[in-house]
Amino acid sequence: MFLLNFLNKILMKRYNNNVEIQRGLNVKCKIKGKNNTVKIFGNENKKVKANIRIKIYGDNNSIIINGIEKIKRLYIGVGNVVPCENITINIGKNITCVDTTILAYQNNVPITIGDNCLFSKNVVIRSGELPHIIYDTTTGQNLDNSNGISIGDHVWVGENTFIMKKAKLSNNSIVGSASVVTRKFEEENVVIAGNPAEIRRRNINWE
Repeated sequence: MFLLNFLNKILMKRYNNNVEIQRGLNVKCKIKGKNNTVKIFGNENKKVKANIRIKIYGDNNSIIINGIEKIKRLYIGVGNVVPCENITINIGKNITCVDTTILAYQNNVPITIGDNCLFSKNVVIRSGELPHIIYDTTTGQNLDNSNGISIGDHVWVGENTFIMKKAKLSNNSIVGSASVVTRKFEEENVVIAGNPAEIRRRNINWE
């Protein structure tokens, strides 16, 4: 069911990295670190197209995609010029995206995406600012912190949208094009849009 070339198997075993990629998916995975996990599954009921690039720099990170509807281009980066640790990225079933980028640059922070989500062209999901540090000049407090990014089930994100650290999108929501999402939206069935994004309409759903 899974396909890894011989060299990758040797390298993964040496550094205790676990990579499982369903046969037939176009996935390029580069890992610099140890004890990392990558698991990517397609759709069991049909043949799917997926073009995915993954780069991990750090230890004890996890990337799981539980089921793909269609991925034209997806880039996932964990760690930047400095390594990151204990980041989890969990994507639910039936994801569809075109030119989506997920950047995880903060230790110990999860990024979760639910089932049946649709990401239009040029969506960026970004957690953390490493190697840069943002701090309060009076107290010295580190301001680059969050408890992660959460996107619920059946969320449609418009093109050219940025979803930043601390963001939450609840079930059955729509994000308008060119929005910048910087906070949590606990309410379901809403349209949000703008920079920064705000609720523009309630009691909606989409198909």
